[in-house]
Amino acid sequence: VYSVAAGALAEIGFSPVPNGGITQATAVSPDGNFFYASDDAGNAINVYTRDSGTGAITAAGVGPFAVNGVQTLYFEPGGKFLFAISNVATNNVAVLSYTAADGSLTAATGSPYTAGDSPHQAAFVSETITQ
Repeated sequence: VYSVAAGALAEIGFSPVPNGGITQATAVSPDGNFFYASDDAGNAINVYTRDSGTGAITAAGVGPFAVNGVQTLYFEPGGKFLFAISNVATNNVAVLSYTAADGSLTAATGSPYTAGDSPHQAAFVSETITQ
């Protein structure tokens, strides 16, 4: 875990975050309270609380959430959904509803969605997704 000051990275003492296997992707919740990290070996997304004052990251007590081969994590602009883009074996995008109270994730209706051959990235329009 690092802070950025005057364009330089400085480790703040909470590294490394134990996450199981290989971390391919990370994301911070829109409110800044939760940190998400993919665990490629465990086919999961792990959830951690994030102390905005100190930067400390600790297990949130929810999850892990099963999603295979996550390569990229994005919150959509409205902050209600986390997109988990998987391009290892599954070629899909999982859309997960974000709960701000505890950081938990719930698969959106119809998720995961087939996304063609080896998806890697996403782009979002300015409209908020509703379910």
